[in-house]
Amino acid sequence: MAILTEAINYASQKGFPIINFSIGSVVYSSTEEAIKNYPGLFVAAAGNNGIDMTDKPFYPASLDIPNIITVGNSSGYERSSDSNYSKTGVDLFARGFRVFSTFLGSKYTYMSGTSMATPHVTGSAALALSLDPDLSTD
Repeated sequence: MAILTEAINYASQKGFPIINFSIGSVVYSSTEEAIKNYPGLFVAAAGNNGIDMTDKPFYPASLDIPNIITVGNSSGYERSSDSNYSKTGVDLFARGFRVFSTFLGSKYTYMSGTSMATPHVTGSAALALSLDPDLSTD
């Protein structure tokens, strides 16, 4: 997963204040270090396995790093049954059900999941940052 580490380091070098990470994977130590060293906000999808992340970590969302916001999927009224969850590991839930999004082949389609919920939180954080550029992850 060297490409993920490179992407995080690139965002850090360019001064990007927020990274939307709508994927999950096995975190290699270099990726974890890149996230720890990233000076901005890292918004991570909680995953779509319907599991309690307390018992079964999902990475990078399960990493205990202060600049990570972990996002679960909501239907708008309650947690979607396929969204990962945790009493302490998921920071926010956002609507990720039937979101109209880009798709392969220059097409659009409705999709659901934490990868669709996470950009809503990323966008909200970006809006807050545009109103107060001095906000930090502290």
